Amino acid sequence: MVGAIYALVALGLNIVFNATGAVNFAQGEFSMLGGMLGAAMLSATGLPLALVFAGTVVAVTAIGVAMERLIVRPVRHADVLNLIIGSARGRPTQGRLPRWIEG
Repeated sequence: MVGAIYALVALGLNIVFNATGAVNFAQGEFSMLGGMLGAAMLSATGLPLALVFAGTVVAVTAIGVAMERLIVRPVRHADVLNLIIGSARGRPTQGRLPRWIEG
């Protein structure tokens, strides 16, 4: 199961790199955020796993869309170095979210 998760993360990195030509340093943060948010939702709400999974996907997608609008979109026509800096710029924000989720 862990190997399948790593394969999906690697596939996401590959797709983003082939589409933009830049490495997305926030990719690992999104994977960690999804796991932490799902575990927190499962323990806090007691909902069935399928509902927690769907809620986690919706929440992480909303965070991703917000980051795309606020961080990536303003630099989308810049050179590759600025795209890499832009993707790394969102990492401190995502690093604080799991700490906030866990309390």
